[in-house]
Amino acid sequence: MICLVSIIDDIYDASRATIEELVLFNEAIQRWEVSSLDQLPDYMKVVYQAVLDAYNMIDEEMAKQGKLYATNYAKSAVKDMTRGYLAEAKWYHEGYVPSFEEYMPTAMLSGGQQALAITFLVGMGELATKEALDWLYTDPLIVQGASVVGRLMDDVVGHEAALDLDAAICKVAHFETSSVVASSAAMVEAEACLNASLKKGSNSCGSLMESILVDLINCCNI
Repeated sequence: MICLVSIIDDIYDASRATIEELVLFNEAIQRWEVSSLDQLPDYMKVVYQAVLDAYNMIDEEMAKQGKLYATNYAKSAVKDMTRGYLAEAKWYHEGYVPSFEEYMPTAMLSGGQQALAITFLVGMGELATKEALDWLYTDPLIVQGASVVGRLMDDVVGHEAALDLDAAICKVAHFETSSVVASSAAMVEAEACLNASLKKGSNSCGSLMESILVDLINCCNI
């Protein structure tokens, strides 16, 4: 699943796809139907089919466990993630630089942590109850914290490469001007956000979900 999320991410920010093609891919994910393959360019068909196949396998396993409802949570999270990717791609193609407040809600979706966390929970057997999935899909603080950490670490570490490749807009790029001082200030602010998110996540664990949090956090941090 991590490989699939990484490939989808690359389609949106490293494949040189046109915005029209990215819209088509997002529409196909939202419909989640085999017939949507017909509207996609060949290189996207391979990825889309892989997504369908992966979640069909999960569906089959959930059916054996009497939990067909579980896969719907995972699919919904993937749909949310691709909507985030598309929003960022549109910003880039339009030359629009969002404010930090506008960027972060979208970036938390496109980071993929929620989609992965829900998919991993679905595979945790008896722990994947409807109650647990309902809780996780509400985007609790611990998932928000993991999402911010994952997104900003990726943005900071990949900052130079993103600029060199003319890739999608990242959080640091919003704060940066041509001066070294401004770039350093962006890094400092990003680090402050990371620290705050780590504290937020560590203080959000309710007793009901304590049994699944260790495994779930480890999965999110892979």
